[in-house]
Amino acid sequence: MNRRFRSGVFAGCAAVMVCLVMLSVYSCHSNTSSQEEPEFTQQDTTDIRNIAVVYMDLLKSGDYESAARMLLKEQEDSSLSVLTEEEIRSEVARSEMFPCLNYTIDTLMLNADGGSVVKCIVEFFEKDPNDPRPNTIGFTLCPVKDENGEWKLVKADKI
Repeated sequence: MNRRFRSGVFAGCAAVMVCLVMLSVYSCHSNTSSQEEPEFTQQDTTDIRNIAVVYMDLLKSGDYESAARMLLKEQEDSSLSVLTEEEIRSEVARSEMFPCLNYTIDTLMLNADGGSVVKCIVEFFEKDPNDPRPNTIGFTLCPVKDENGEWKLVKADKI
């Protein structure tokens, strides 16, 4: 009887161990697929730079409304939506206050966590080299890929 008891315990432990191994393999497999980081290509960088240049060229040409209509905003549920007419008017007013004479795309960073950024520097008035006043302003755009795989510019919370 003692021998039967030991073989039963051994079989029970072996079954539990097999179940635990199978569970851990399944668990690791499902975590890997749900946490895959997006891979960025040179094309992603090019697409983001191109859309930022289109946006900045619209600002430089004085077409502030068209530039504002390129921007999306992120909702609390992480979905994207177009700006409201009031938000578009606010963007236009900001652009009129700091018109774009020239611009530089200062930084372009792609982050897998969704924190991708394009930092732009705008020269908004010409100045004499001896003039100590700053004549540039910087702001950040946050590019995101939509459900169709196209890059869009999202208005940063603080510009």
